[in-house]
Amino acid sequence: MAILHVRNVPDDLYSLLQQRAEAERRSLSAEVVVLLQQAIVQPRAYNPVAYADLFQRIARERATLEATHGLLPDSVADIRADRARNE
Repeated sequence: MAILHVRNVPDDLYSLLQQRAEAERRSLSAEVVVLLQQAIVQPRAYNPVAYADLFQRIARERATLEATHGLLPDSVADIRADRARNE
């Protein structure tokens, strides 16, 4: 297996890596390999649970904004009009 040395890692990032490795019960090196695999090797899969959570958070934020500022305008008509002007 190849060896990878990484220099000039900011102290705060190194600390976060150490904390994450401890939380996952891995060595620092093993945690870095896992993170690299997640970032580069493994394709990003569609995760309906993550999207559902995101859409629920957006709906809650929209409800909060509407409660504070009133009904928010629907931008669909504006977007369609803008597209029609550019055709």
